[in-house]
Amino acid sequence: MDTHLFYLLNIFFRASQIFLEILPYLIVGIIIGEALKYKKLHNLVEKFRSRNLFLSTLIASVLGMISPLCTYGTVPVVMRLNSSGVPISILIVFLTSSSMMNPQLFIMTWGGIGLEMALMMVLYILVFSLLMGWILRIIPEIWILNKKCLEDFSKNLYHKNCSNDIFTWRNYLVHILKSLEHIGFYVVIGVILAAAIEILIPANIANTLFQQDKLIQMLVMAVLSIPLYTCGGGAIPAVGSLISGGMSKGAALAFLNVGSATRITTLSALAAIVRPLFIVVYVIILITFSVIMGCFYK
Repeated sequence: MDTHLFYLLNIFFRASQIFLEILPYLIVGIIIGEALKYKKLHNLVEKFRSRNLFLSTLIASVLGMISPLCTYGTVPVVMRLNSSGVPISILIVFLTSSSMMNPQLFIMTWGGIGLEMALMMVLYILVFSLLMGWILRIIPEIWILNKKCLEDFSKNLYHKNCSNDIFTWRNYLVHILKSLEHIGFYVVIGVILAAAIEILIPANIANTLFQQDKLIQMLVMAVLSIPLYTCGGGAIPAVGSLISGGMSKGAALAFLNVGSATRITTLSALAAIVRPLFIVVYVIILITFSVIMGCFYK
């Protein structure tokens, strides 16, 4: 048998194994996530706006992670809450937490990498949210807010949402199938990449690549995640293979969190609310924090 064909068959065989392993988690995650879209969890953010900084930031972060709204769907929600007087610090925490974690991603991380990594991602987001909440409270809002976009919103230029407010079994099943199609596309790409990494990169080479200083490894993975990360569902199988090949869990944590928080959808959603300079500061803080957190995760 031709060598190239042999490797190709092995890659697709291994990819099918990985896909079948994470498929139940993918399906369960989508079912739960689509069900939660009919619950207006984000409305609870407004109820806690007058509480102390620590509690309100923590609640906004948790609700952001639970909320299954798509990133663009979160923007009008955040703008409406801002017009009702909710502090921008709480709203940015809600938006970024929603971009970095959702029920589907948590369950898929659990199935693809392990419960420990899924819980560490949640801990990372909670601590980062508290840090951002504190930083945003000491910066004047006029330095942060993108006033033009907020004015455009008042003219209904951004008034759209990714969820359907009316529950019917037909709508629910249609949304499940659409999510499965969208996320499944990236998962298939991810598992093929993961299988290729396992088969084409020998263990000794992988070990050599990941024997470098852990701090540098985390910094490199955090920076690389910005252009390479596209979808959490697709990234998880590949990251799982890299961990098996010797990459530190701290570097994997940095890749997953920085990547999810700096996707084009996330940054463009932030750009609808905050000034461009703040986005640059946000990315620098995110990378720095990721490296620091990764140092504590062995």
